[in-house]
Amino acid sequence: MTETGKDGAGGPEGGSGGGPDDRQVGGAQASRPGGGGGAGAAGRASPLAEVLAPPDPVHEPFVDLAREAGARLHDASRARRRWAAWLMLAVAIVSGASGTTSLAASAGLTRLGPTIAVVLCYLVCFVALTRALRVIPLSVAYAVWSGIGIMLVSAIGWVVFDQRLNPVEWVGVALIVAGVVLIQLKSRVGRGD
Repeated sequence: MTETGKDGAGGPEGGSGGGPDDRQVGGAQASRPGGGGGAGAAGRASPLAEVLAPPDPVHEPFVDLAREAGARLHDASRARRRWAAWLMLAVAIVSGASGTTSLAASAGLTRLGPTIAVVLCYLVCFVALTRALRVIPLSVAYAVWSGIGIMLVSAIGWVVFDQRLNPVEWVGVALIVAGVVLIQLKSRVGRGD
């Protein structure tokens, strides 16, 4: 083992920044365990960096299998929640249209039976809509709720109360249907369904 002097290659007086325990061995610099800096110490991370560095990812068969199974269960749960939300939105639409129909039948809230039906239907409507809004975005839920509700009330008005729509009103209903379809398509593309 040879020690170099003032030639800048290392050693106690060298310019490489090595400490007293760094030595040139066979053209390569070696560092003793208690030694100072130098090229050998530059390749090692500080103890603080080792503690703060994120651990290497663990790839164990059972861990990976459990992670995959959990992801599938989570996707299935998410799909069930989405179906339940759309079912709640359908309940909100039907009960809202029923409440509006009862409102027309109540003769200005002067008849007791239809007035009670108005209150109950709107209560069910808003509770169901609130449940649907936990999953469905507000803009989508409200557009579908109001659009389909308008179509349903128009149909009920035509069948029950003999309120016929003129051609311009039919165009308006068709535009509502087109708007609801566009919103549905856009929301599905945004979710990746």
